[in-house]
Amino acid sequence: MNKQQWIYRCTGYFGWINLLPALLCLAALPFFDTPPAYSKASIAALALLLCLVGGSMAYSSKQRLMGTDLGEKAYPASLVSYLLFVLIGSQWL
Repeated sequence: MNKQQWIYRCTGYFGWINLLPALLCLAALPFFDTPPAYSKASIAALALLLCLVGGSMAYSSKQRLMGTDLGEKAYPASLVSYLLFVLIGSQWL
């Protein structure tokens, strides 16, 4: 396995790892009271956005490993979308 394939595998696993806390947050949201500054809808939207970003990162990494044209274009876009998610999340918090 060369270095590029290793990087694609790591980013794919990173995408799957990001899905776990987002799904747990969505599942636990009805059972917890939110702070007064935040609403449940905004927390759910942020968790759903993390699901989309993590899923796109995992899928584009798999496509990149397979060598498809979709992976060629979607892989950099998924990395930028994760960066934008971090910036949006930091602004929200």
